[in-house]
Amino acid sequence: MNPFLFRETKFYLQNGFLPQPTTVEEKFKACLEHLKLSVQYKGPFYGVTEFRKHYTGYLRGIPNVAKLRSELVRMMEVDTIRDRLMLFLEENAAVNV
Repeated sequence: MNPFLFRETKFYLQNGFLPQPTTVEEKFKACLEHLKLSVQYKGPFYGVTEFRKHYTGYLRGIPNVAKLRSELVRMMEVDTIRDRLMLFLEENAAVNV
């Protein structure tokens, strides 16, 4: 699943061409916002646990992300998840993920 499908489709219909690819930073920001809303709606345990299925959609297409995804699905705290995503960005900034 592509969480940005509707945004990209709307852009294409309005402009006749595809938008620039979503950046890793945009993907992570959207992922964290979605996670935050999931926790607000379902509570900390179910919000984080049920959100795990969404990591694949947000992280698809990012190089070297398999290890990150396997770490994220084991984490239970939103702050820990956010810190790990930010660390991934820092570690891979030189590689231009």
